[in-house]
Amino acid sequence: QRILWIVNQSYSFVEMCPVLPPLLTVLLCFLDEPQTFSVLHCMLEQARSRVKQGEDRWYLPYNQAQLDKYTTAAMTVARNHIAALLSHLERIGFDTRSWFYGRVLGDGLSRLLPLCQWTRVMSAMISEGCKVFMRFGLALLKVNSEAIRKCSTAAEVENILSSKAFDIDRLTKVAFGFQIRSSNPKAMQGGEVYD
Repeated sequence: QRILWIVNQSYSFVEMCPVLPPLLTVLLCFLDEPQTFSVLHCMLEQARSRVKQGEDRWYLPYNQAQLDKYTTAAMTVARNHIAALLSHLERIGFDTRSWFYGRVLGDGLSRLLPLCQWTRVMSAMISEGCKVFMRFGLALLKVNSEAIRKCSTAAEVENILSSKAFDIDRLTKVAFGFQIRSSNPKAMQGGEVYD
């Protein structure tokens, strides 16, 4: 709580960053408070620096507009890779956009993966940024696509995605197998695609 209070007092540009508490949880498992704060400081400064340089690929979204654009980007990438599955999810009333916004970015996948698997995702996030959450969110959907296609309600899908019974090696391979680049500069400027 002290670190979050310091962030609140010292980083006025951070309006909203729901992934901070889960990120701090992982960092505090391996580092003491001063080290954790140093890592967090570097991450926040890198995020701010990228925005100041006009990059639309956020390392760590820290306001509502960036979170919304990230979610839009995730949905665009999902439509490019798992369109048929998204159509099925829409038909049965599963709100994929809200799932990406809340469970994937908002929670940093912390409620979807066991701690030992989640630390791998968070480690990748520290070096690559929140794009990693998009990758793993897509991978969770793709790896479970056969079971999801058998679902007839959104609750059944939620149960599958919350089961925490995932092979992290397979999930990682699928996550980093997605090509989420765009040769369309307009799409990248709109925050719809990350590279």
